[in-house]
Amino acid sequence: ERLNILVPPVPTIKAKTRKAMEMYGLRLVFLPKELTEKDYPMDFVKPNWGRCLTVDGIERRPLPGRWVLVETIQKSNWKDPKGYGNGNDPLAKDLGLPSRFSISWDDLHMTHLPSAAKLLGLSKKAVRLTTAEEWQWIAYAFLWLNRHRNMTLPNFGSTNSWEWCENAYRGDDRLVMGDRGRGGLGGVGGCWHGDTDDGIGFRVLAVL
Repeated sequence: ERLNILVPPVPTIKAKTRKAMEMYGLRLVFLPKELTEKDYPMDFVKPNWGRCLTVDGIERRPLPGRWVLVETIQKSNWKDPKGYGNGNDPLAKDLGLPSRFSISWDDLHMTHLPSAAKLLGLSKKAVRLTTAEEWQWIAYAFLWLNRHRNMTLPNFGSTNSWEWCENAYRGDDRLVMGDRGRGGLGGVGGCWHGDTDDGIGFRVLAVL
């Protein structure tokens, strides 16, 4: 069954942000709030919420119904010396980070995401991590574009590492997504927000 989703016009994007989009590999994506997992296509790999976690401890966040910018950099394998983007990671470089791994959720929010907002020419409030629901939908959308539009966007679930998400788990933990050995695109895990785990990276999202 087809869904009738109203897609608003793309908001005006100022010149600094457009330049940053090109420099850091960000892509415009619309996240329709009308869409839920029950509406996903049959071949969509849905999150396996209960494989590693207790489902009732997971904070769920619906898609926001907004245009966003999201990084299209390839997620690295755990401890890959080349790191994200096969060693070509201009955003991490401009944030002064030698790696996207071993950075806590707390440090990202206190320091690195506000710095990313400045680089993007956006407000601190606009720039954050993806939610688990956003991460999963964007990951599938990228694979669909690769398959049907001959694009070369990253497969978020193809490597043995996680990425931080905004969602809380049992209060003090935060959700992580995408480890190949724990389900790939359907893989959902949790980690304490203050932990610096060398198997967890991050991806920047900006709400327009």
